[in-house]
Amino acid sequence: MKQKLVKLILFFIGVPVLSFAQTDGYKYFCPLDSVKASGFYNIVLSPALNAYLKTDYSDLRVVNDSGKWVPHILRDPNSELGGEAVSAEMKIIQLQNSTVASTLIIENEQDTAISEFTVKFKTTIVKRFCTLTGSNDNKNWFIINDSILIDPTQIDRGSSQFTINFPACNYKYYKLVINNKGKDPFNIMAVYTPYLLSGPDPRYIVHPLVENPACRVAQKDSNKISYIKVTQNKAYHFGEISMAVSGIKYFYRTVDLYIPDSSNSSFANPGQLVTSFVISNNSSLRYFIKQTNAIVFYLLIHNEDNPPLKVDQVKTSSRYRVITTYLEKGNNYRLFLGNTTASYPDYDLSQLKFNRDSITTINTGKISSVEIAEKKESGLKNNNWWIWPCILAIIIALSLLTFKLSSELKNSEN
Repeated sequence: MKQKLVKLILFFIGVPVLSFAQTDGYKYFCPLDSVKASGFYNIVLSPALNAYLKTDYSDLRVVNDSGKWVPHILRDPNSELGGEAVSAEMKIIQLQNSTVASTLIIENEQDTAISEFTVKFKTTIVKRFCTLTGSNDNKNWFIINDSILIDPTQIDRGSSQFTINFPACNYKYYKLVINNKGKDPFNIMAVYTPYLLSGPDPRYIVHPLVENPACRVAQKDSNKISYIKVTQNKAYHFGEISMAVSGIKYFYRTVDLYIPDSSNSSFANPGQLVTSFVISNNSSLRYFIKQTNAIVFYLLIHNEDNPPLKVDQVKTSSRYRVITTYLEKGNNYRLFLGNTTASYPDYDLSQLKFNRDSITTINTGKISSVEIAEKKESGLKNNNWWIWPCILAIIIALSLLTFKLSSELKNSEN
């Protein structure tokens, strides 16, 4: 009887009740579309969702009608090649060192495409820029990336290493030219790359980067430096920036990227230096950085004695990521977002094997504030005082009807 009464009350109120058992501390939520059939579903982490999440996605929860967490796993589909990978040493064809530049040529002995290799050095903490080119005959070379910042990480007492990432390609040879700028070269020990023991799944789909809404750009030029302030509309995630410049046909300049460490940032106080890269007229002007969600960041272009470039546009993009979860038909689900104190949940689902191919994508609805929803719900409860007398009247009527039916049954039996 009590359960029926509760359902009746919820029916009359007509407002979904927010459960705070496991969602306390979350600032936003959004509904998922209705579930047509029970099974696994993908939820694409779009810029709209990312704007309310931490960059490690630890504050994202799938929640059912009862307010309980529904297990999910965070996935990067572009890294799921469908084969078992091993690390193999690449053959060094040539290594020439000078104070001007170091030229390293390595051979891809496997007939497969690669998208990264790791260079191992004798212990060093020095940062240098390099260019990467590819060739199939070791004679004709083609550019892959002309602005890579080598930033080695020490792995033991005697060596450091740095992993170079680039778009997947199947050149036979790769050439790395490190700009030493008149200083001593790195001591390069070996080069490694991951190989697949079995080939990529033919159903494997490469998803492009997810581009964020357009940024606002403000520029100020001084004697030798151009200061570029870039502002996103919201805290969108990004791990790549691309630029469009004009004003000069041929150029080759160093750019420093700063992220503010306080709300008082300015051209004179841009914040913390994150990375540096080189822009040139023959490059793609696309650069990968560590994932961030800074609303404001600064680009400082070192013009030296050259006239300044005009930065016409700056775009930000992030990797394509999804969460996968099991949803049941007939139930309603929501995403809860934005909890600065949350840590990533430990679900069994991350250890289980299941078919990740052809998983249906389910759409998300409008993102709303939990606080505003609570106020609306509270207001509805306060304004609907007349509901309780109605409920009491219904209970009395049902009781009288039950009593009358019981009496008629007894008379019938007699």
